[in-house]
Amino acid sequence: ETVAKFSKVIFLIDDLDKQEGKQKIRRILKNLRFLSSVGNCLTIVSVRAELADEFKDKDSEVRTLFDDIWKLRTLERDTLIELIKRRIIFGEFADIFLKEEEIIRNYEEFWKTLLDASDKVPREAIRLFHRSFQHWFEKRDIKTLDEALEEKKPKQLRIVRATERPKKIEIEYESGSAIDLSEVNMEIEVNKKRTTVSPVAEGTEEERFAVHNTMVIDMEKLIARGDNAITINADGKGVTVGTISDGIALSDWKEGTTVKVTLVYVPTGELLMAMKRTI
Repeated sequence: ETVAKFSKVIFLIDDLDKQEGKQKIRRILKNLRFLSSVGNCLTIVSVRAELADEFKDKDSEVRTLFDDIWKLRTLERDTLIELIKRRIIFGEFADIFLKEEEIIRNYEEFWKTLLDASDKVPREAIRLFHRSFQHWFEKRDIKTLDEALEEKKPKQLRIVRATERPKKIEIEYESGSAIDLSEVNMEIEVNKKRTTVSPVAEGTEEERFAVHNTMVIDMEKLIARGDNAITINADGKGVTVGTISDGIALSDWKEGTTVKVTLVYVPTGELLMAMKRTI
């Protein structure tokens, strides 16, 4: 009965990049294999540039799942501006608004930064502009969209090393605006167990973690619920027992296992950064 009603079925699959890890994405793609044997069925899958290498080798498992592959053109500045005008800044005065120096101080640099921060992906660029625009609109101390974008563009943190002896994590802040650690919770996950900690002492008004800073997490102190388990540039941050939740045990911290560190902005619950490293 269903076949009689529909002469063709089209599946559109998006947001694969929101899945965690390339292996999980590969499994999803391989599970689509059965659709290729279904008559009058077309499957269209969009993937991010990060998976481009999977499709270069014509003999790779993922590549053989598809009959045709199209690479879309990257987003250009003028196209992005038109998208912003259609989606966010409406009306005949949109051009005047966007070119007003008191709103966007450095016009060329602003759009270049937005394109770079969003990897020239339209959805990400629109989302980042919207967040920056809303931040500028709501915060009186933010004078221009340039400043708002600088605060809202993705942060670039990296786990430089995670070691078993000593049991430590070292994180470097590579680029992006500073994070106020007094408004952040940190979740550390190993072996499917999680420990959550406020990275600075309770009651701290502001503690900035910025570019070129290095954070070291002493897991033995953290697991033992000890003081000063976290330092930035060798300066103890006064982390106390009351801010550390139970979770990871010393026996979980083994060479060859993967540690994941997630930073969450407490006021909104927004995910700021998620990082992984093998111990």
